[in-house]
Amino acid sequence: MAILHSPHHTARKTQGFSRHASRYRPESPVLIFGKRLLAFLLLTLLLHSLFTTVVIRPISITTDSMGPSLQVGDHVLSSPLAYQLTLPILGTIIQYGNPKPGDLVTLLAPYEQAQSFGERVLSFFTGPLGFLSSLGDSPLSGLQEPLQIKRIIAGPGDTVLLEANRFFIKPAGSNRFITEEEYLHKSRYYDASMAYDLPPTLPLSGTQSEQILGPGEYFVAADNRGNTMDSRHWGGVNRKNIRGKIFLRYKPMADFGLLP
Repeated sequence: MAILHSPHHTARKTQGFSRHASRYRPESPVLIFGKRLLAFLLLTLLLHSLFTTVVIRPISITTDSMGPSLQVGDHVLSSPLAYQLTLPILGTIIQYGNPKPGDLVTLLAPYEQAQSFGERVLSFFTGPLGFLSSLGDSPLSGLQEPLQIKRIIAGPGDTVLLEANRFFIKPAGSNRFITEEEYLHKSRYYDASMAYDLPPTLPLSGTQSEQILGPGEYFVAADNRGNTMDSRHWGGVNRKNIRGKIFLRYKPMADFGLLP
C-alpha cells in the first residue's frame, strides 16, 4: 500500500533539513588557510627544537673568552651527536664517544644545576621562539641550560700542571710532562697575556700545582687565559656535563671552515 504524505508534513521535513544544513556550513578559505598556517608553524618550531637538540646547534659567540680562536660575533655549529644521543625532554639517552684533548666543546660548568624534567619541557617548547641557539643573548635564555665553550686540555688519568699560564700534561701511563702544544698537536693557539698581577696562589695568577684527573673527568680551559673561569677554578669537568663538539665556523664567511 502506498503511503502518502501531506504537503504540510513534506514542508516541515524540508525545513528541518534546511536548519540542519545551516549548522554545517563549509569553512571559509581564510579560516582553512589560517589553520594550515598555524599547524605548519607549530610543526616547524617543533622540528627546529628537535634538530638543534639532537643533530646540530648553531651558536653565536658573545664573549671573548675563547679568543683568539673564536671572536665575538662569530657563528659556529656544535654537534651533540659527536659524543652522545640526546633527545628533547628525555635528555641524554646513550654516550658513545669520548671527547679528545684539543676539542672545542659546549659544557655545563660543575657549579651549574642540570635541568629538571619540567625545565627540559619548557626548553623544548620555548627554544625556537627565542632562537636560543645562541648562548646568553636571548630574552628567554634563562629557560635554557647555561652552556659555556671551552677547550679540552687533558682527559681521564692525565696530570695537569700550570706554569706561567702554560699547561704541561703528563699523559696517563707516562712519567714525564710535555707541553700542551705537544700533547694537543697544535701550535700556540691561546692568549696568555694578563691584564693584572695576582698572587701565585690564585688560579688566574698563571701558576697551579699538579692535578690528577679521575675516571670520566676532563680538564678544560679558555683560550683567553686571563679573561674567564675554567678548570683552574672548578677542577675537572665530568663527562656527563659535556654537551657537544664545536666543529664549524660559518660566519663571517671570510673565516668559514672546520674548527680543530
